Amino acid sequence: MILKRESVIMLCLGVVYAFVGYHLNRVDFNSVLLSWFFLFITTYILLKKYSISYRQGIIIGLGLRIIFIGSTPMLSQDFIRYLWDGHIINLGDNPYLFTPNQWLLQHQDFPHANYLISEMGDLSAGNYSNYPPLHQLLFSIAAFFAQFNILAGIISLRLMVIIGDVLVMIFGAKLAHQLGVAKQQLLWYFLNPFIIIELTGNLHFEGIMLALLMAALFYTLKLKEKQASIFFSAAVLLKLIPLIFYPFITNKWSFKKRFLFVVFSSMLILLGFLPFFSISMLENYHDTLGLWFTNFEFNASIYNIIRMIGFEIYGYNIINSVGKIIPFITVLGIGFIWWWTKKDNIGWLTAMLLSLSLYLFLSTTIHPWYLVIPLGLSIFTSYRYVWVWSCLIVLSYSAYSNENFKENYGLIGIEYLLVYAVLIWETLSKKPLFRF
Repeated sequence: MILKRESVIMLCLGVVYAFVGYHLNRVDFNSVLLSWFFLFITTYILLKKYSISYRQGIIIGLGLRIIFIGSTPMLSQDFIRYLWDGHIINLGDNPYLFTPNQWLLQHQDFPHANYLISEMGDLSAGNYSNYPPLHQLLFSIAAFFAQFNILAGIISLRLMVIIGDVLVMIFGAKLAHQLGVAKQQLLWYFLNPFIIIELTGNLHFEGIMLALLMAALFYTLKLKEKQASIFFSAAVLLKLIPLIFYPFITNKWSFKKRFLFVVFSSMLILLGFLPFFSISMLENYHDTLGLWFTNFEFNASIYNIIRMIGFEIYGYNIINSVGKIIPFITVLGIGFIWWWTKKDNIGWLTAMLLSLSLYLFLSTTIHPWYLVIPLGLSIFTSYRYVWVWSCLIVLSYSAYSNENFKENYGLIGIEYLLVYAVLIWETLSKKPLFRF
């Protein structure tokens, strides 16, 4: 009887994932919401009620990911910019020196160039690339296949993402063993609908970054500074966000090992950027990163309150001023968490999770896939608020349901009120909302 029920659950999950991958459009918010919550509720029942083994979970997770293999992402168009940047590299040019609009004015086009620039959206077409070098290398591989057929490029990106999730499970299992955590808990990452949709479905590379970070953490525990440096540098060269973890990752090491780690990893990161380096590249990259703090707004929490107060006092959006102050507040907050770690001896992975969460809570822009790293870290802690957040962040998709891309601040308020409520309760009670 249980096997029959499990089969029904698998079938239902497969049908809904197929609908999400091949038919769902982000402008249809009601369908997005219903599909998302159905998948979360069903997956929660599967993990809590039935005894799914680690091996079975891996097979199920891979099967659900393969459903997306031939689909074109309809919840995000970021993959278009991936293929664009990859084409620019394959042509021997530097993707950091030209916006897509500028490049097309000064160069001959390439296969699918006009399609890519029309589909990526005005915002992406008018800004320089912000993706670090390792990201660009993977883009160039996908672009090689995309020159023949866009779908071939999409499939190659998807295979990379799936491999990234498999590596998360491999290095995650090693890390879990070192920490004395049951590797079974990793299924709460691998089968999480948010992870499957945002990574395999929407083709975001945060899963690959998480795999590299987990490898770095594993070798950190093994006291192997060279291996830890290589994987940590690779994670940074994929996305800059792991730089937040510098104060914590070597917290238990001797001064000598910590010094070697910082020097070696810094050199590798600089070497990664070297093939693209120029003064113009540095200026463009700096300006593009600055847009995330002083121009872009999406699904913010604390910033939205500050923004509202700013409108009441000054009568205009104060993002340009606030965005310049937020990084300093974030650094001070992370410094406090580091001090707190020393004082109260909280776990270093918990400190990393809280530091990244602080960064996200203060940010002006929180896209759903930004939660991949904190969700992965939370597996090894007693906190479950990120899992709750990964379920509720679908409310941010309400912005796409209208032509003016207007956010529904009521829904965003519900999202963060529930997330903060769980975080505060778990911190004060020192108990997880539920056990993995």
